[in-house]
Amino acid sequence: MTSHRSETRVFSLDLRSLALFRIALGTVLLFHLIALLPDIDAFFTDRGVLPRDALITEFGNPWTISVHLMSGQWSVQLGLLLIALVFAVGVIVGYRTRLCTAVSWFLLSSLQVRNPVILQSGDVLLRLLLFWSIFVPLNGRYSLDQALNPSSRRPEVAHMSWGSQALMLQLCFVYWFTAALKWHPVWIRDGSAIYYALSLDVFATPLGKFLLRFPELLRLMTYGTLLLEFFGPFLVFSPVRHGLSRLFIVLIFLCFHAGLGLSMHLGNFPWICAAGWLMFLPAEFWERVERWVGARSRDAVTRCDGDSGFRPRWIGEFLRSVAPPPPRYRMGAVSHAIVLSSALLVLAWNLASLPWMGIRMPVTLRRVASLTQLRQHWTMFAPFPSTDDGWYDMEGIEINGTRVDLWKGEGEPNDAKPADVAETYRNTSWRKYLANLWDQDFSGHRPYFGRYLCRTWNERHAGAERVNLIYVNYLLEVTPPPGRAVPTPEKIEIWRQHCLDNPPAR
Repeated sequence: MTSHRSETRVFSLDLRSLALFRIALGTVLLFHLIALLPDIDAFFTDRGVLPRDALITEFGNPWTISVHLMSGQWSVQLGLLLIALVFAVGVIVGYRTRLCTAVSWFLLSSLQVRNPVILQSGDVLLRLLLFWSIFVPLNGRYSLDQALNPSSRRPEVAHMSWGSQALMLQLCFVYWFTAALKWHPVWIRDGSAIYYALSLDVFATPLGKFLLRFPELLRLMTYGTLLLEFFGPFLVFSPVRHGLSRLFIVLIFLCFHAGLGLSMHLGNFPWICAAGWLMFLPAEFWERVERWVGARSRDAVTRCDGDSGFRPRWIGEFLRSVAPPPPRYRMGAVSHAIVLSSALLVLAWNLASLPWMGIRMPVTLRRVASLTQLRQHWTMFAPFPSTDDGWYDMEGIEINGTRVDLWKGEGEPNDAKPADVAETYRNTSWRKYLANLWDQDFSGHRPYFGRYLCRTWNERHAGAERVNLIYVNYLLEVTPPPGRAVPTPEKIEIWRQHCLDNPPAR
């Protein structure tokens, strides 16, 4: 009996930790959606960098689904984003939690299908964690589902199900498979991977640039990162001092991702990873917290009595009218089948991502992975960080012959290196988009970006101030090996386009 209890403890999650994870997950989703609002026109409408016809005919995957493709109008895209925001709030507060989680996953998947060029690892992980969260009781504690059903049965805090196992493994897969993909001399022999990563001006923060002064520290950080990514997740399943092991590794990973976020511009990746690790907080942590808070405060947080005397009657009636059905904490046979088949698909997909495994996914399974949006590839700076660094010079020639900086929207173009390259990108989405634009695999997107630059400039200017010709140049600065001088940047024209008469672009 003791052995069974110990096994259950090792492979279970605390409902209070799942609740904290839910709040953090919903919060990351909320801020992610808010951050996209200013760029609706650029990224999700037919006037932007990827019109629907181009996506469908040239770049799209026919085995994906997106309600965002039903219209290329700004108002429709705004409406869909606002709907997603409402459901994200539902996830945070735990109101009809499973429904809100499922709709949030669907709308986020749809949004990502609409423009995959701006996706980063954090966006993919956010989508995947939302998917697996559908199958776990995120509302078991600290939720409106619980508070509005005070008489419903409260489950035990230790939860173990196929859904919780899949959720845990998904987060672990991120680290195990990125570590496996980093089997390269810069990671395992030279220890120079962190040096190359922090030398990328497009990502490095002032702290990251400061760390470049300490080459031996960077070498230790490289080895430490690889060891942590591979061995760290195993500690959450450790039967030895299980609670202490989990608390230790959660704190380590929270510090690890805080360091990543402070030294590099990585979008929401550090945040969503940190949110994921909160699910592993052990029962001992909550027992300490609850003892500190006290029984009275704990009851105020975890219960809501609709008949409390200090409230007007209409408030109690309103709460009863919006009360969701009593929460269900166990899934049925169909849900179990979905979880098991999806987990096997994810495992096979990740194994197939390792070149040395020699596994090729059947076409049918690839299509299923596309439909369910379970595709993933954890290449974070693997097998090695890129040595191609640089910045953009986007030059327009007005009808009157004046040269203008299209990206800044004013002044003359200047190909000198900016004081802070990372700050020249408007936000995380643009950083990813423009990084992909330099990649030859995304060269087909360049004419659409050129048309976007022509349109956005000429809509704000009239007469001779309109641009007739644009040049998109990339100043390539290759990162040298440690200790060597940085070479002179090479100016490369990656696209040229006429704006007014629209002859065939080069």
